[in-house]
Amino acid sequence: MHFADGEFAVSYEESIRGAHVFLVQSTFPNSDNLMELLLMIDAAKRASAKSIVAVIPYFGWARQDRKDKPRVSIGAKLVADLLSVAGIDRLITMDLHADQIQGFFNIPVDHLYASAVFLPYIQSLQLENLAHYQALSPEEPVNRFAPTLPLKVGGRCTGAIGLPGDWSPWSRFVRAAFLTNNSVSGDSEEESVGQFFHILGSVDQQRGCCEVAKGKYEITLYTSCCNTTKGIYYYTTYENHQINAVDMHRENLDTTVLIRYPVLAKQNICFQN
Repeated sequence: MHFADGEFAVSYEESIRGAHVFLVQSTFPNSDNLMELLLMIDAAKRASAKSIVAVIPYFGWARQDRKDKPRVSIGAKLVADLLSVAGIDRLITMDLHADQIQGFFNIPVDHLYASAVFLPYIQSLQLENLAHYQALSPEEPVNRFAPTLPLKVGGRCTGAIGLPGDWSPWSRFVRAAFLTNNSVSGDSEEESVGQFFHILGSVDQQRGCCEVAKGKYEITLYTSCCNTTKGIYYYTTYENHQINAVDMHRENLDTTVLIRYPVLAKQNICFQN
């Protein structure tokens, strides 16, 4: 139940006396979800539940697990205290920012890892290719070779020295993974779409670089992505790097007629004079 001033109230619609209650609630969005969870815990305790287990897949404020500068709060400890005082008997959570957060609680904590669920998929990606490039970084490298020597960085972006640049499938995979994990996009739709094409453009097959038969070469015919929320399909072609788009919500989606658009494959050069 929500009120005009933004407050809300919770209640159980059936008896939970003597029951084992499991409350599944992440803390994101942080303020509302955490407060709702605390109220549900308190209500269960006052309804004489036998035990209360909080299942929190996403444990908010977990990064605030220490004082990294003066006059700051240790948010993870505060949240732990709030849950404990509210009355939980056990906590189940996943992928905490640091294992030592479990020590903030005086109750049993089950710390689960999502990696076990995704492991078969991750193994199918042959991530051993990435293992050889763990030291790559967008930042300037740290001198671990000889810390006592005044070694200077030879130029910008030297933290990524060793990033493969050939056109083999595994090298293109490593390059795309590095860019996806380190690239920074803007907040707008246009900036995000532009960044997407920048990333995939780095692994485009260029004509002449991969010969599949005498005089025949493998190329990237087109690159595309789709905003499934807005229903907008974006694409570029090998000859036309201008980003083109089709907004499906501008069409009658209930029609029985197939709607087709020609592929804008010809290079579109914008003259400014």
